[in-house]
Amino acid sequence: MESLLSTVTVSVLLQKYMNLLLGPILILVGMFLLELLTIRLPGSGVLFEKLKAKINPQGYVGALLLGILFALSFCPTSAALFFGSLLPLALESQSNIALPAIYGLATGLPVFVFAILLGISANRVAKAYNHILAFEHWARKITGLVFILIGGYYAWVNIFSPFIVEN
Repeated sequence: MESLLSTVTVSVLLQKYMNLLLGPILILVGMFLLELLTIRLPGSGVLFEKLKAKINPQGYVGALLLGILFALSFCPTSAALFFGSLLPLALESQSNIALPAIYGLATGLPVFVFAILLGISANRVAKAYNHILAFEHWARKITGLVFILIGGYYAWVNIFSPFIVEN
């Protein structure tokens, strides 16, 4: 019993039609690489654009609120300890600012050190990334052009040349 997905059937279909499809596919891929064609997916980036539009006019206050939101979402245990344990303890011991300030410095110090290390390494990664980005730009352009030329050749040989009658 031979099915449509048998090796022989697939092989015959690929041999017969792949050369006809290869030229147009290479041309389309080349056009995407050269950014002559783009695909815009519905809803892509809409959430981030709405959030940016709401926070951007707020300036420093918006940045502070966004930072508080991220801090609470990434470390709710720390927020619970601060508001649930430390503030009542500070009020009880008549130390209105000392304990929360020490707690803030102690929890912020590792983040500060990590941010410095991340900033130093990010600077080095950014320099390497800029070199890679420049290479990628030209490699993408050259590859797109090569794909279009090869796709044009395949389209000419397999699609258009059979219609040209030699005299």
